[in-house]
Amino acid sequence: MHPRTSADVLVALLSDSDDHVRTAAVVNPALPTEARERHRRSVLNRAARSESSIVQAVAASCEHSSALELSRRRTRQSPHWVVRYALARNPSTAPETLRLLAQDGHQLVRAAATERYRRKW
Repeated sequence: MHPRTSADVLVALLSDSDDHVRTAAVVNPALPTEARERHRRSVLNRAARSESSIVQAVAASCEHSSALELSRRRTRQSPHWVVRYALARNPSTAPETLRLLAQDGHQLVRAAATERYRRKW
């Protein structure tokens, strides 16, 4: 979704039936904060359970998620490395989760988690 999409359009897209569209709307920087806070949890939790690994990765990378929300999602155990990588790169990911991801079976996930952990702690 284009970063210059109007706020009114983004708010309307939060009700779309497609996970891809709702997820793209909620992470768009042009979405008003009030609308993001109202819809963030439900949209991102639903996106985390999506069949699409890309939608799951977008949900895992969303900086607007709290560490608690990220730890509750099953993204750190996702069979898709790109989802675990997105979680490892997210600045909101908790240190415990980063320590687990630093031992991941995929080299890029391990490297991202180790780097994020070292930068943050």
